[in-house]
Amino acid sequence: MERFGVLGISYHRGEAEEIARFSRDSSQGDWLLALRQQLQVEELIYLPTCNRVEFYYRSTLPRPADEVLQTLVQFFLPDSLQRQKDSAAAFFALSGDAAVKHLFQVVCGLDSLVFGDAQIAGQFRRSLVEGRRLGLCGPWLGLLGDEALKVSRKIRSTIDFGCRPTSVAEVAAEAMRHHCQGMDQLQVVLVGAGEMIRKTAARLHGWKRCRLHFVNRSLAGAQNLAAQFSASAQTLAEFQEQPEDFDVLIAATGAEDPILRAEMLLPMPVKPRKRLLLDLGMPADIDPEIQKLAGFERIGVLELGRRAEGARREAELLRRQARPQLRQALETFRHRMRSREMGPVAAAIRQQMSDRASREMDRWLSGPLAHLSAEDQKRIRAYTERLTAQTVQIPLSDLKRMAHACHCGRVSQAVQPNSTSPQKRGLVTS
Repeated sequence: MERFGVLGISYHRGEAEEIARFSRDSSQGDWLLALRQQLQVEELIYLPTCNRVEFYYRSTLPRPADEVLQTLVQFFLPDSLQRQKDSAAAFFALSGDAAVKHLFQVVCGLDSLVFGDAQIAGQFRRSLVEGRRLGLCGPWLGLLGDEALKVSRKIRSTIDFGCRPTSVAEVAAEAMRHHCQGMDQLQVVLVGAGEMIRKTAARLHGWKRCRLHFVNRSLAGAQNLAAQFSASAQTLAEFQEQPEDFDVLIAATGAEDPILRAEMLLPMPVKPRKRLLLDLGMPADIDPEIQKLAGFERIGVLELGRRAEGARREAELLRRQARPQLRQALETFRHRMRSREMGPVAAAIRQQMSDRASREMDRWLSGPLAHLSAEDQKRIRAYTERLTAQTVQIPLSDLKRMAHACHCGRVSQAVQPNSTSPQKRGLVTS
């Protein structure tokens, strides 16, 4: 377990700009492959969301997570020692049980900006699939990731998150509802074509007197959404050149730089009520400088999440309700890890015992028992093989009990493939 680790920066300790420094396009796998090599880890999963960036890893040998963190920060900020120090201070670094428990909490939505966030499990599932596609996620992180998704499904089936918003899209819709109370007509521009925009559009589609307009780099992407929600569409380039009028603009594109700047919106006439800009992107899609323009109000994704944290007491009660299940899930995963780690050890011992028994039989059947008929020799050999297979289960059962009673890594390291007996390798650990 101590080989698992997580390095992350989230809304708990980092500002949007700090989180954005470590957000990259995960579909471009070259940088992730280079990062794995520089971190000297055997497996790696990258989880970017609108309010956190986390790197889950499994190292070849146990290493302090803080040591791995320093290498990570140097990878992203190679030219600035001061920025490395500042960013490292905003990060957290966990290993072993703490890292596994953290992942379970994250995927269940118990550590989300919007408590109970239902989208985070899907985001992690995509990260897991992408890691496997790139060859970064192997059997160990794969086992951990699959277990985390199982825990998430179980938690959600037993805990009632109530009617509180459970996604950033829902929080955005609530912010719009509050801002636009009393308006007869509502013109909403949605920039992007990803899951966040789709979920937000689905929330707004049933609103009366609400007209949707989709904007995307690719016209086909915008038109697909427009057809689904009975809306209009245009390209991002067209919108930047001549913006469609709006009361609310929601952006979530995943672009590395802002796609909407103050100069693009300056020509728009001032309305009696400020235009609302909801920036759900990480990094920011809407230049924060727009906030200084008369007639515009920009709200970033972190601020939206904090507005949804009003019911902290209720959230803490739900966390307490989930803790027994998380503890049980952690113990179950420990058991599976120990069983898997002991697999090669058990196979080595079985093979050693089988080889030794075979050599002894060869010696006896070619020496003292050479007078036996071929049929009798065959019977003796078969009996010896069965007896060896049954006998080896005795030390293997002891080893499994030791593995579950103490640290499996110490036991597995004690048994080497060329050992002849548990005692010779010092298996009895204190």
